[in-house]
Amino acid sequence: MYLHIGGDVLLPLKDIVGIFDYEKIGRSAANKEFWAANKKGPRLKGEPVKSFIVTTDKKIYFSSISPVTLGRRAAAQKRKSPDVSPALRE
Repeated sequence: MYLHIGGDVLLPLKDIVGIFDYEKIGRSAANKEFWAANKKGPRLKGEPVKSFIVTTDKKIYFSSISPVTLGRRAAAQKRKSPDVSPALRE
């Protein structure tokens, strides 16, 4: 099963580590260090970033879809498929 995160991007649910709110990222030293190391990632051109998704292969994907909506989509897919990452299980 896959999660559509906007544009033409589909991510395998089993590879998603977490879905995070881009606006709620703190300004702590640890977060600044994280972004400095991971500031490259596919972005949707012309769309404001609302969330980011971290995958098991240590990639970060940015999305203009809210993390709540992405979480709901993932939960709906999760109910259909048993091979979803434990991080997405409730």
